[in-house]
Amino acid sequence: MMRVITKQDLINGVADKWYATYHQKDWYDEDMRGIWLKLADLSAAATEQEVTTIIGNPSWTDIECTECRSSVDWVVVLADDEVELCRDCIRKLAALAQLNRTCPVCGSDKVSTSCANGCFTLKLEQLKGLL
Repeated sequence: MMRVITKQDLINGVADKWYATYHQKDWYDEDMRGIWLKLADLSAAATEQEVTTIIGNPSWTDIECTECRSSVDWVVVLADDEVELCRDCIRKLAALAQLNRTCPVCGSDKVSTSCANGCFTLKLEQLKGLL
């Protein structure tokens, strides 16, 4: 299933993700609990800078394209969360698919709707609004 993840999505979910990472039966340590309390107090309009200031680094809000490794504001997630593509790489993939009319993963000739092997779904009409 194809979906979009934005930097704001990561920012809005950072408190829950922090909790899941550092609170098992109890807190890893009190510093982690203190960070979680600050993250939980952030508004829905919180910025990346606010999260980075609280945590001490930008890794919890960084989005990287798995193809070109660029740090971006959003990606389209494909292939059961294994592939995250930025706008430029989506354009390249769409151009490749239109040119070759085959799935870039397995070579299926049904790329306009879905890969015959189920390894890749590319719906060009859905992507057009993002490009």
